[in-house]
Amino acid sequence: MRLVQETMFREVVLCLLCALVNKSKSRQLLEFQWLKTDNDELMCATSPPNKTLSAIATRLQCVNRCSDGCPSSCEAVNYRQSNQQCEMFYYVPCSYDLQPDCANYQVGLRRS
Repeated sequence: MRLVQETMFREVVLCLLCALVNKSKSRQLLEFQWLKTDNDELMCATSPPNKTLSAIATRLQCVNRCSDGCPSSCEAVNYRQSNQQCEMFYYVPCSYDLQPDCANYQVGLRRS
């Protein structure tokens, strides 16, 4: 469990660093925060995604794809580790649930 938490922490830090480098010209930093219940269980968006990518090996790759979105960044992503899918939302999802092996990350902009 501790190894999973350390890995998730490293992925979030790396994601923030990548977003900082990618967005330095626009002076904006993308932040990704996962949604959790009060019991620290990861939530998954159940609203329909706008786009689903397959063969995405890590959460970091998923959120990087989100930040590189065209014409703009997405608002949230679900990462499904077991089938390596990245579900992108170009709106803030309105429904969530606990689903095994799925985590939802909300995207925010922070001015530097």
